[in-house]
Amino acid sequence: MANIPPPDHAADLPDDEPVKPEPTPMIHHHAPALFEGYIDDDDMEDNEEDPNKDPKEEPIKQVNLEQNNMDEFA
Repeated sequence: MANIPPPDHAADLPDDEPVKPEPTPMIHHHAPALFEGYIDDDDMEDNEEDPNKDPKEEPIKQVNLEQNNMDEFA
């Protein structure tokens, strides 16, 4: 029991220095930043279809599947 530290051994430690002594200024009520490629609601209204206009329907292209015997296990 010869190596017992003194009761106030924590008092020898240096004081912590603050990383940022001054607080960072805050901007209250700011608009949130929008990510790149964001489509705003106003932009969406421009792209909406007119309900009175007849849409041009394109025919659906039919896909003909060919039988491939290589897909089966022997």
